[in-house]
Amino acid sequence: MRLLAIALLAALAALPASAEDKVEVKMNVKKGLKFTRTVEIKGEGDCRIEAGGRAMVMKTSLENTVKQLEEEQDVKDGVPVAIHRAYPARKTAMNLGLYGSQERPHGLEGTDLAFKGGAWSVTAGGTPEEAAKVIASEKAADPLTDAIASGKAVVVGNTWDADKEKVKAWITSEFPGFEGTEAEMECKLCEFKEKDGHKCVRIEVNAKVTGKFALMGAPQTEVTVTVKGDVFYATDTGMVILVKAEGKLKADVEVQGAQSGHLKLDIPLEWNVAVKVGEADFSAAKPVDKPKPVKPETFPPPVR
Repeated sequence: MRLLAIALLAALAALPASAEDKVEVKMNVKKGLKFTRTVEIKGEGDCRIEAGGRAMVMKTSLENTVKQLEEEQDVKDGVPVAIHRAYPARKTAMNLGLYGSQERPHGLEGTDLAFKGGAWSVTAGGTPEEAAKVIASEKAADPLTDAIASGKAVVVGNTWDADKEKVKAWITSEFPGFEGTEAEMECKLCEFKEKDGHKCVRIEVNAKVTGKFALMGAPQTEVTVTVKGDVFYATDTGMVILVKAEGKLKADVEVQGAQSGHLKLDIPLEWNVAVKVGEADFSAAKPVDKPKPVKPETFPPPVR
């Protein structure tokens, strides 16, 4: 009897998955889709400054905020080809203890954008000179949905490697001031699950991205960002609607100034993304006053 039970289990395991158990993860939105996308990346950690044979450890914090409004005005094969988009908020704020704090807006913050004919244009708000520097790198579709695309139908338990260039585009889009240079990410389909009223699949991602990031008036330096957690792809909407993840930002910066030395960052991150489907109030997308960055007199600060 036991042998028969084992044989039956083996036979069931060998059966192909039904259509309901399979999904191809890809950008698959419909014309007329509106949404508001909010990204919050926050963290508090240590900033260690080594200079003049001495060392000092300070608490540091990082906060990235992106608010994106969008309407897909035309779509081809699930990918938007005509878009109305606005960024009421898109900025990075850092506090390095005694070294001071700084808020750095992205060049597209406060802008209203249009995408048509394969190109972006600024239709309102923002500073044209700043927007022109970054608009060419703006993506017409959601970079995260593109990054986790499976390339074929997958079932629970399947894993695949994300496209490296698309992973860089994702982190760069959500991390104002960061420019990815190298990336890798593994995706795993964990379960089918309803989330916020949408039919979703939960995908576990594990990403590592190296890139350039300007720290508090210092030259751009190499940092490493890691992200691990859950991404919810809505099969009925055709895009990612929720991210709950943790990560870390690490850097070892060699700096010159009144005192040469090293600045080492180790900041744990909470990475949250939420998409409200059907909502996009463009009347609230007002141009913002961009504060001028305050540069410290020396880098790093004197160690006492």
